[in-house]
Parts: sequence; C-alpha cells; structure tokens
Amino acid sequence: MTSWHVMALFTAAGLLFVIQPAAGRAVLPALGGAAATWTTCMLFFQAMLLVGYAWAHLVVSRLPRRGQFAAHFALLGAGAWLLPPRLGGPALADAATQAHPAAALLLHLTQVLGLPVIALAATSPLLQRWYAGANRPGAENPYFLYAASNAGSLAALLAYPLFIEPWLGLEAQRRAWSWGYAGFILLLGAAVLSEGRRPRPAGPPAPPTERIRRPDAARWLVLAAVPSSLSLGVTLHLATDLASAPLLWVLPLALYLASYMAAFARRGAWLVRAADRALPFLAAAAAYALVTGLARPAGLVLALHLAALFAAGLVCHGRLAAEHPPAERLTGFYLCLAAGGALGGVFNALLAPLLFRSAAEYPLALVLACALRPPRPAAADPEAGAGESVPDLLWTTVVGAAVVAAVLGAGLVTAAPGAPALLVAAAVPCALAVLRPGRVRRVALGLGAVLLLAGPAARLVQPELRRERSFFGVTTVKPDPAQAVRQLVHGSTLHGAQWLDPAQRRTPLAYYHRTGPLGEVMRWLGTRPRPREVGVVGLGAGTMAAYAEPGDVWRFHEIDPASIRVATDTNLFTYLADCRARWSIVPGDARLRLAAAPDAALDLLALDAFSSDAIPLHLLTREALELYLRKLRPGGVLAFHLSNRYADLEPALAALARDAGLAMRVAFDEDAGSEPGKLGSHWAVLAADATDWGTAFAQPPWHAPRDDGRRPWTDDHASLMEVLVLW
Repeated sequence: MTSWHVMALFTAAGLLFVIQPAAGRAVLPALGGAAATWTTCMLFFQAMLLVGYAWAHLVVSRLPRRGQFAAHFALLGAGAWLLPPRLGGPALADAATQAHPAAALLLHLTQVLGLPVIALAATSPLLQRWYAGANRPGAENPYFLYAASNAGSLAALLAYPLFIEPWLGLEAQRRAWSWGYAGFILLLGAAVLSEGRRPRPAGPPAPPTERIRRPDAARWLVLAAVPSSLSLGVTLHLATDLASAPLLWVLPLALYLASYMAAFARRGAWLVRAADRALPFLAAAAAYALVTGLARPAGLVLALHLAALFAAGLVCHGRLAAEHPPAERLTGFYLCLAAGGALGGVFNALLAPLLFRSAAEYPLALVLACALRPPRPAAADPEAGAGESVPDLLWTTVVGAAVVAAVLGAGLVTAAPGAPALLVAAAVPCALAVLRPGRVRRVALGLGAVLLLAGPAARLVQPELRRERSFFGVTTVKPDPAQAVRQLVHGSTLHGAQWLDPAQRRTPLAYYHRTGPLGEVMRWLGTRPRPREVGVVGLGAGTMAAYAEPGDVWRFHEIDPASIRVATDTNLFTYLADCRARWSIVPGDARLRLAAAPDAALDLLALDAFSSDAIPLHLLTREALELYLRKLRPGGVLAFHLSNRYADLEPALAALARDAGLAMRVAFDEDAGSEPGKLGSHWAVLAADATDWGTAFAQPPWHAPRDDGRRPWTDDHASLMEVLVLW
C-alpha cells in the first residue's frame, strides 16, 4: 500500500469522526443540553455509514474499476457543495418543542451533512477493495486495513476534546473541517493516480466465491448491533449521570472503535481471549452499579462502565474478525457490519424511548453481549472454561473477584439507606461470574434475571408514583416515608420535594429552603416595589412558587414536557396550584424564549438549570449573560443555582461576571439537615452594581467568588471539561 493510500484512508476516517462530536456540540444548545442529543447524532452517523457502505457495495459490484473512481469522485464533489456545514442555529430553533425532537434533529443533520458524510463513509471500503484488486503484498487479505482506518477515527475522536474543542471555536472548527475535506479529495486523487502506475496481476481471473449466506449475514448483524447498542447505552448513562459533554461522548465511541481495531488487527486474537475471560466479571460489576445506583466516586464508576463496554466490544468484534469472508465479499461484509451498527442506533435512539420507561437498553445490551461470548468446545471441561489451564482459570478468578470486591466495597460505603435488599440481589450475578466464568448461558441468564428483577425490587424498597421518559431524560416521582416527603428525581438527581402533610405543603424544601441562600434572595426580592416580576429557568417541582406573593407575576421556563406534566399534576405536587401570584409556564429552550420576552421587565431572573446532570452550557456564555441583563429592570438581580455533584461552575460564572464588569457574591450552604427537609446548596447572585442589593448579601455564608482568571465561555467556545470533578 502506498503512502498516498495510507494518508487518504487515515484522513477520511479522521474527518468522518471529528465531525461527529463537533456536530453534537453545535446542535446541543437548541436541545437544552439533553443527553439524548448525542444518541440521536450517533444514529444519524450510523445511518450515513450504512448508506456509504451500500454505495461502495453497489459501485464495486456494478461498475468497472475506472467507473468506480469516477462515481465516487462525483459523490465527493456533490458533498463539497454543502460546505461549510451550517449546523444548529435558526434551523433547529423549535426542535425542542416538537413532539419528536429526535426526528427534527435527524432531518437537520441529513440536510446539512448527509452527502459529505456518505462520501467519507464509503471511502474506507472502497479503498480496501481497490487495494485487494491490485498487485500488492497482502492484497489477498486487506482486512488489516480496517484497523488502520479505525486508527484515524480514534485519533480524531481523542483529538477533539483534548485539543480541538479547548482551542478552536465552533466557527473555526467548521472552516477547518471544510478545508480538510478539500485536502482529502486531493489525497484520494493522488492514491487513485498511483493505482494507474502499478502493474495489474497476470493470469486467469480468480474463481468467484460463494455468496454470503443469510444465516452468516444475520449473525454478523447481531454481533455488530449489540456493541453498537451497548456503546450508545453507556454514553446515555454517563451523559445523564455525569454530563452531556464531548469527552463523555467520545470515550465510549473511542473504546468501541478501539475494540474494532484490536479485534481486526493481525495479532489481536490474544486480546479477544482476555476480554472473553474478563467480561463476566466486568458485566457483573456494571450490573451491580446499575442495580444499586452506584454513582460515586464518579471516576471509578466511569472506568467500570467503559471497561465493560470495551470487553464486550472485543468479544463481539472478535467473533466478526474470526468469521470474515474472502476479500471478494469485503464490501458485502462491511455492509452487514454497518447495518448492524445502524440497527443498534435505531433501537436506542428511536425504539427504546417508546418501549421502556427507563434506560433499559443499556442492561439489555450488556446481557446480550454476555450471551454472545463464543461457545465453548464440547471437549472442554463443562464446569470450567474452554480447555483453559488451571493457572489461567486461577488468575482469571482472582482478578475477577478483586474487581467485583472493589465495586461491592464502594457500593457498601456509598449505598443509600434501605438498599440492603438490592445489595444482596446484585451480589448474585457477581457470584455466578466468579464461580462459573466459562458458562456462557449461566452468566448471561443470571445477569438478565437480576437486572430484570432490579426494578420491581427497587420499587418494593421505595415505591414510585410516576415514571416518564422523554427525549430529555427519565423523570420519576416517589414518596420518601422516612422523611414524610414526595420527591422529584430526574435521572439520578433530586429536582424537588414537598411535604406529604397538607398543612406544610407550601413550605419550600431541599435546595430552596427558607433558611438557605435562596431564602435570602427572596427576602431581598421582598424589598422591591410591587408588583414584582420574576423569571425562573427550570421548573422542577415548581418549588420556587412557594415564595410568590399576591400581585406578583412569575414565569417558569421549562424545556422538558414531562417536567411540566409532573409539576402541574396536583396529585403529585401542589406548589404551582398553591401559588399566590399570577404564574405561567413557557415551554421550550429558555434562552430562545427569553430573547422574545420584553426587555427591562424582571426584578429577578433565577436560573435553576444547572443542578441537573446534563448541564446546558449555552445558558452560561457571554452572549447568554448579555441577554439576561437586558431582561432585568434597573436594580434587578440574577440568581444562579450552581449545586452540582460533578461540575464546579463557580469559576466559570466568575469569569463571566469579571468579563461583564458585574458584582457577584456566592453562598455555599452546607447546613443540610439543620432544618427538616433542607439540603445543602450552592447559589450565586449577580448585579450591575453591588448597591443594587444593598447589604443583603454582605454577610456569611455569602462571599466573593473564586476567580482563577480563566477566559469566559462564549457561544463559540465553551467546554464542560474545564469544570468537571470526577474524583
């Protein structure tokens, strides 16, 4: 293979996979930072990969060699007409309020990126097929080039969060990608021209190979679909429980690709065997974390889920590598792989939200991956594994037991009260994996049984009043009899609570307690002349409405229709029904809706959209802050709720305040439990001048913000990785 081929293959894969996180980052603001945005983006790219592989298969099977060159360059040229890509912006302005935001996003991405992505996707199988038809060393088995292509993909994925996103804004990324696409066309042209200078093989043509059999194609579809679904399930789980950010999108996808690379490498069989041994232990540990809701330390949980994904990918992709057909059927084989990947994306992005009330697609794919481990030979010890030596089995058991013990120990330390039944139930698949790692069906069925029963067991410990799943996540309402409250949980984050006692239902609880920082903000609001107008970004259970006074006007902005339904259902929460002011709910993205609201109308704008795990970065940029300030009356104040388990947002907000010349005070109230129903909280207030709030925020716990001198976030550049706290 000439250096031109290597560079063209590497560049095509790099361009294809660097545009994926860039596109997700560009469209994220229009969809409120929802974790499902990336799942939908991945479905688009998987579908375009399938179309690209189908194009390659059609071209190779229907056209002569020179005709293949001409057809593919025509497609590349058609894709160039759409550049530079105009992602996001007004074209997606109303996507969040549509009945099916995923459909609107898929349509937008197809219109903007469809042709160039299809052209790039088709390049890898075409180049490999052209190489297989040339008189070159190793042309009879070009599958190792699949690993080379994935190396370009992996390099691009890792480069985006580590180098591209921190240093280049979205506009610069858009222009750079367009120039890279043009450069790739030149590289591919050089590779094709080099083909003309190579002698063709002499002798009679090779006899035709058998067509791909349907059972083989069906098996390849499943082996490709399961790790694809698992990758998206892990991504959604991490993006919901940690943050919806490019790095947490890229890591699962990078490991998914790395498993392809390792499995198809010429010496990757030993790593596949090691993954097969490790998968039962890692899957059992991941199942334990899912069942018990293990979330801390975040770094350990992140590593655990990613390790299980990598092992499962190696097992499934290893079987694909072992079963690959001759090079003459290369494009058909890759078409099956692409179809399987797209099938996994369709299931996760489109079907799972309709079929499941929780993110059940992740544990389901985990069980299927265990079931797809290669079968053991009949001659092997039926109770051990595949004829392995005693030292191998001993090493596997010891290491697996150590992994499971570490996760169990972390769970016992961090488990919530009332979860011992779940701890015992989750230990069952762990024990099955340790005692019988070679029994494929037993491990898979054991994991499946426990994961299937985990939901009913959890509801026995803590019953649920309602569970809804939307594009924006899973919303759950459940009573807590121990504290005599009803709780609203989004993902794994508490978003509000209310006393079950009707006599106390007007009392604001959790982060909004009257003795906490928000209580002081509301006491300051009481000094403003009536009537007062208040804007709130983020509805939750509607707890802030407990502070409303007669004659005031309150407007709540909420992007998730499930949250609106829950907060307005008086059988669940009554904060809005009991509100003494005139109130309304404005659905859709808060920033877009605020832009259309009257200027200089609000005494207070409270932004409560950051305690959720999927942080909407577009609400914390220079342009967003300028919008907020326009909506305030003279002397008005901005209040930001910064409580978050995984992100330290205070320095980022301090950079914005410094950049805009605003006064800022911060309160970190750790006095949780000092009052019934109270939780610790982190709040910040901003105003044009400190005289706007007088002496209201001059005393502890209010203090000056931590400002480390970082540059302020803008719409063009904002990176959540700067503020994530994983350990």
